[in-house]
Amino acid sequence: MARLPHAERAILDLTKLEDYCLSSTHTRGRHKARVFGEALGIGANEAAWLRLALLAGVRTADAAEVGKDSFGTRWRADVAVARHDRRIVVRTLWILRTDEQAPRFVTCWVL
Repeated sequence: MARLPHAERAILDLTKLEDYCLSSTHTRGRHKARVFGEALGIGANEAAWLRLALLAGVRTADAAEVGKDSFGTRWRADVAVARHDRRIVVRTLWILRTDEQAPRFVTCWVL
């Protein structure tokens, strides 16, 4: 299987995790936040930890191209994440913009 191109340069903005994926108050993100809380026992305060785990994991995760348009190529990578005695798989989505050499994080959720 393929790997995310230039995964070693991946960009994951911490605020996407804090203010969306792990936010218990975001209209759409709160559902993801609840699942992350149940699965790993984490919330928005652990966004920096999750960011590092995803950036490390995406370097070796299997990835697949899922779309392409004038903005760039979108990729999916399933990343194994462990915290204490809990292990989960997080589906991550990335875009490699046409004019860039670093994939940018779009979103994620627990599988």
